[in-house]
Amino acid sequence: MAAESTPKEAPAITHPRLVTLYRRLVVCSALLGLVLWISPYVPLSMAPELLQLLDANGAGALAYEIAFAVRKYLPFAFLFAAIGLYFFTWWGRPLFVICYAVGFVMTIVGGFAVWPARDVALTFAVTLVDGAILALAFLPPLLKSLHVFRSNSRWNGRANAARRSPQL
Repeated sequence: MAAESTPKEAPAITHPRLVTLYRRLVVCSALLGLVLWISPYVPLSMAPELLQLLDANGAGALAYEIAFAVRKYLPFAFLFAAIGLYFFTWWGRPLFVICYAVGFVMTIVGGFAVWPARDVALTFAVTLVDGAILALAFLPPLLKSLHVFRSNSRWNGRANAARRSPQL
């Protein structure tokens, strides 16, 4: 009997395409995050009763001043993390996770949350995109190749060459 050979299937997404997808998701997340950060400053056309409800945001907070300050500056940390994720720096992934952890804690201690529907929709979209980024950043095959990509990048090329060159 002749052994049947099964053809090997090509991967659904090749590594360069996966890197491109990953980077596009990072840019999309950063842009959506900036829109979400700016959205409270865009006037809403709402009834006065609904605007009064928005004033209740933060009621019952355990640490309102701290939560307010963190929520005000956390988008800058997310943007910094997005830059690190885009360029595959060693600090991009941990900073991204730390930002999410801090945001989670601030949501718990920040008190009552009142959001307009557009902010909820934007937050939902950002969370979905960020989940895809986390999956791509921490799971194979992209995870296995991040160290290779970083060592071949033009920013790390000089540092790696200096490490390999003999010292006199």
